[in-house]
Amino acid sequence: MLEIPPMQRKLNIALVVDAIEKGGVETYLFNLQRFFQDSGHCATIVACRRRGEWWDVAKSLGISCVCVPRSQFFSKVRHVRKVGKFLTDQAYDCIFLNHSRYGQASLGMLPQHVVAIPVIHNDHDPIYTLACSHSTAWNVAIGVSPKVTNKANRLLPDKPMQTIFHGVPSPSVVSINNRVTLDGTVKMLFVGHILHGPKGVLYLPEIVQGCLDKGINVSLTIVGDGNSLDSLKKRIQQARLSDRVAIVGTLSPDCVYQEMLTHHVLLMPSHFEGFGLVAVEAQACGCVPIASRLPGITDQTIEDGRTGMLVNVGDIDAFVTCIETFSKDPLLWRTLSQNGLSRVERQFSLVAMGRAYLKVIHEALLGKYPLQMERKQSPQIDTSLFTWRDYIPYLALR
Repeated sequence: MLEIPPMQRKLNIALVVDAIEKGGVETYLFNLQRFFQDSGHCATIVACRRRGEWWDVAKSLGISCVCVPRSQFFSKVRHVRKVGKFLTDQAYDCIFLNHSRYGQASLGMLPQHVVAIPVIHNDHDPIYTLACSHSTAWNVAIGVSPKVTNKANRLLPDKPMQTIFHGVPSPSVVSINNRVTLDGTVKMLFVGHILHGPKGVLYLPEIVQGCLDKGINVSLTIVGDGNSLDSLKKRIQQARLSDRVAIVGTLSPDCVYQEMLTHHVLLMPSHFEGFGLVAVEAQACGCVPIASRLPGITDQTIEDGRTGMLVNVGDIDAFVTCIETFSKDPLLWRTLSQNGLSRVERQFSLVAMGRAYLKVIHEALLGKYPLQMERKQSPQIDTSLFTWRDYIPYLALR
């Protein structure tokens, strides 16, 4: 194992996205940016297409961010050159690519010494295709769970890859001591994109109804927004569950923590995830997750039967059974809640994540992950990420 001495100089780091949208990736970016900043480095979130829905949230939290907006007079391919020039002119030491098509496609324009690292946040084929593109121009990739890293490694067996789990902040001691206790109604929570494809959100009304059919007193708060919201509302109304289910929309990360501190159970009926950051955040707040069993992903963030419960994907009865178990045995819920708090502090802290990222940066700067060829020999732009339409300015195409 290569021993990495402390950083001897201030680093200039870019966390690149196409836009600062709402979700777990953005929460991760906020946490990592603040860790780098607190560690004495300069870190900036670079939005390569537009600001995004959480731009104002980032600014309100004091997050350093900058936008390279795409002009409607430019084609997408021409905008890649604009992004590449910006990243070069800012003299970054290290660039982390977070599902950014524009940033990934421009890597061939960077100077040779700049360390480029794609971060793969989701177990989804288009995400792997994007992160693995332009592979001669990036140094090492990071997967957020063993399954994600292993799958990417199968696609590019000759490229180095690391697994680094997301870290989350811990609430204050006062907040933890005052968190909700289980006595009566089981207060359930869902946090995430309201999309059935990845998140399984249309199972939520069935889970609530299954609990009520068994005489379990439950309520559900849904935090988020997305394309399946109308379908979800319709199912809730058809099942006459409006008095049991509250949809509160998207909340800032701090407000999400407040919800987790006042709920007993996090429901996570996902079909696929990359890491499942929300499950770790819930455990950090003492909110016990009940989640789909996704090998190499949720079984890494949740210890089944010790810090939460894992069930088969789409198994409504199993979700209901877990909730019934907690309802009948509040002491078991309290034990799992406390175990989750301890495990997050041990394994998923911001400090552990940040140090792991700094170690990879330092290893790369020391030459551990050399490029397969000089960037000037690679294509300046990876055109495989674009179609013929992307060479035409938006206005002309319309």
